[in-house]
Amino acid sequence: MARAGTPSDLTKSRIRFFGMTPAGFIARFGALFGLIILVVFLSLTSKVFLTPDNLANVVRQATVNALLAVGLLLAIITAGIDLSVGSVLGVSMSLLALIAIGISWLIYGRQPLAAGQADPLKKPLGLLFTGMENKWFVDEAYQFVFIQPYYALAGFLAQKVDWDFWHEWFHDAVIAKGFVGLARFLADPVDLGFVDRISYWLSDLVKASAETLRKLQNGFVRSYALSVLVGVVAILGYLLLK
Repeated sequence: MARAGTPSDLTKSRIRFFGMTPAGFIARFGALFGLIILVVFLSLTSKVFLTPDNLANVVRQATVNALLAVGLLLAIITAGIDLSVGSVLGVSMSLLALIAIGISWLIYGRQPLAAGQADPLKKPLGLLFTGMENKWFVDEAYQFVFIQPYYALAGFLAQKVDWDFWHEWFHDAVIAKGFVGLARFLADPVDLGFVDRISYWLSDLVKASAETLRKLQNGFVRSYALSVLVGVVAILGYLLLK
């Protein structure tokens, strides 16, 4: 008799990420998330990781693996598989290096070039030699595509955005003039026109009250007795009418 699943098992079976279980999701996208975490960590801990030079260096180092990945992708698409890619790559690169050393010795080793002598491969190779001699103009293309636009963008952000807009206009026109205008408003209409006027009114009120109350203090006993009588009558009236 089959035992019914526990609530925890049923809950786990309902959890899906893009139609996959958590274990399947991690198995499929774990490497991608690991790469993202690694990039974020290196970006926060290193000042040169996201620089154009370092990114170009990473691309150059990944070129061989990228070419191998493209070849394996084509093999997998055609329902095939090749497990000897690493060994074939190592052997072929070693053989090519040995062949290049041998050819170089045959051309340059037996009879070194004299000062000012043209390279013997320049004429037969033509444009191919020119391209290799100038590193296929990678540095020039890199300067044109990345470095020059980067400097232009940095100059625009530094001069136009930071200095002309943020410093000259926003700081001077908005912050400084706004602060001066607010200070003048608080000093003239608010402080002098409102606060000082209230203080003047209070002082005039106190002065007028003192002038009025001074008339009641005339030094006669009958005036003080009359004041006491009026107070007693007021208290009795309040108590009777309450």
